[in-house]
Amino acid sequence: MSDHFMELQMSDGAIAWVRAELRDCETVILPLDEVTTGSQPDAEQDIDALRSALASAIGSEADDIDPESIEVFTGYGARLSAPGYMDQTDWIVCDDMDELADEVDRMFDRCIDCDRDTSEPMPVEVSPTDDAYDQHGNLVAPETPESEQVFCVYAMCNRCAQRDQTILGSRWEIADDVSQAYTSLNAQDIDELMDRLAEENYAPEEI
Repeated sequence: MSDHFMELQMSDGAIAWVRAELRDCETVILPLDEVTTGSQPDAEQDIDALRSALASAIGSEADDIDPESIEVFTGYGARLSAPGYMDQTDWIVCDDMDELADEVDRMFDRCIDCDRDTSEPMPVEVSPTDDAYDQHGNLVAPETPESEQVFCVYAMCNRCAQRDQTILGSRWEIADDVSQAYTSLNAQDIDELMDRLAEENYAPEEI
C-alpha cells in the first residue's frame, strides 16, 4: 500500500488512448476503453460516435470538442489519483516506459518502479565488506589504500540508481538478476561514509 495520499496509477502496459482538443484549447487524453462501451468505434470511419462518447465521458457537449483534433493512439500512461476521492491528475502518456518514467519524475516527483518521492533523499543501505566480489562474481571493491575500508552501498531501486548514475563519484553497477543496484566506496569508517552520503542528499542506513 502506498504511503502517499495521491497514488500512482499506471496503465496496463501499452494501451489505446484517445486525445482531443476542446474549444477552450484544453487537451483531453483518456484510455479508449473508458470512452467507448461495447464495440469501439473506428476513429477514422465513425468520428462522430467517438466525439459523442468522449463528450459523455468528460461530462461535456460534443460541440465542445474539435472533431479534427480527435486522435486514437497507443502508449504507456500514468497519473496520480486519490482512492475514494475525486482528486486526480491528467494522464501522462508516452511512447515508452523510460520516457514515461522521466515525465512522472519531472511532473509528480515520483518513481514509477518504487513509488518513492524523488524530491526526498534517496534511501541507500551500507554494508562493510572484506570481499572484493559479490555473490554473483561481480567485482565491486576497487583497490584501496590500507588506511581506508571498502563499503558496499546498495540502492533499493534500479531505476533510481540509474537516474543518479553515480554516487560520490562511483558508478552504480546494475545487476539484472537482483532487485538492488550496488557500488563500492572507500572511507576510513562507517560514520565518515554515512556523513558523506547524507551531504550528497542520500538517506543511508547501515545493514
